[in-house]
Amino acid sequence: MRRDVPALSPLSRSPDATESSVEPPARRGSGFSAWFAESEPDRAQVAAFVDSIYVKSFGGRPPLADAYVAVEFRGELVSCIGVEREGPDGRLGIERMYRLDRSRLPLTEAVQFVRWASKMPRAGRHALYAAAVFGLARGRSLALVEHNDKVHRHCEKLGLVFRDIPHEGVDFSTLHGEGWLHYPKGTMNPYMIELEQLRRSLGPGAVGLSFRGQGVGTPS
Repeated sequence: MRRDVPALSPLSRSPDATESSVEPPARRGSGFSAWFAESEPDRAQVAAFVDSIYVKSFGGRPPLADAYVAVEFRGELVSCIGVEREGPDGRLGIERMYRLDRSRLPLTEAVQFVRWASKMPRAGRHALYAAAVFGLARGRSLALVEHNDKVHRHCEKLGLVFRDIPHEGVDFSTLHGEGWLHYPKGTMNPYMIELEQLRRSLGPGAVGLSFRGQGVGTPS
């Protein structure tokens, strides 16, 4: 059965349903800022945020991403998406994990998003929008992601259309780190989505989201 919803590596919990001490802004998008975490100190800061959510949700800590698109609300980190590059073998992690055939998929046009995590309403959507802006600014047109059925249903409600990628299951020899204990349950699946569709679908809700630094890019 075809499923068309968002993907991204394990989302610890629904991007818009989680507890936080921070109150949501009165005006949609106001008070939010997005930035690109690529230096070691910045990555460590965002990774600690991811770990705090994954330990509670999955009982472990996922591997460090190559970089992160981070979203803050009034100075507090509230959401992020990890960004992964091709490895030494020229393949993306999800591509390798699910033994995808690059000759049959436009993976050279894709950027891989992983570890979508959020602890505040609407923040997850802002992180996903900022990640789309990031990918488009770097000449990529597609996002390769994976998620579970719960996240898939949530993304459907946001109007996002993810293309289901046929695969033969997970190659467990490619998994590293204690945070991947959910894979044996068989609930994760790989997907692709057009970054422009992602940007356009979430753009109206990102009014007021500011971008700081040179990493994320400038939304159009």
